[in-house]
Amino acid sequence: MALLNQSLSSSFTGASAARTSLMQLPEYMVQAALPKINSEYLWRNGNKKYIKQFIAKYEHLTLGKLKSLFEDLKSLGHKDFSRKYYPFKE
Repeated sequence: MALLNQSLSSSFTGASAARTSLMQLPEYMVQAALPKINSEYLWRNGNKKYIKQFIAKYEHLTLGKLKSLFEDLKSLGHKDFSRKYYPFKE
C-alpha cells in the first residue's frame, strides 16, 4: 500500500521510483497488499494512471469482491462507480 500511495504523491523522485517499483513487484507482495484496497480507496484514486496500470497488471490475482471492484472500476465511469459503492461500507 505504501508504494501505491507514494506513486500518487507529488514528489518528483519518490513518486517516479514508486511507480516503477509497483510494476516490478513479485506477485506474493501484491497479494499481501490487495486486501487493503477497498471501494473508497478506488473511488479516491482509481482515476489515476498508475493505479489503473497496477490494476491492469495484477487484477488476475484478485478474487471475490475485490475482483468485482476492479472490474467495475474499469467498466463504470466515476459517477456510476460512486452510485454503486457510496456510502462506503468497508
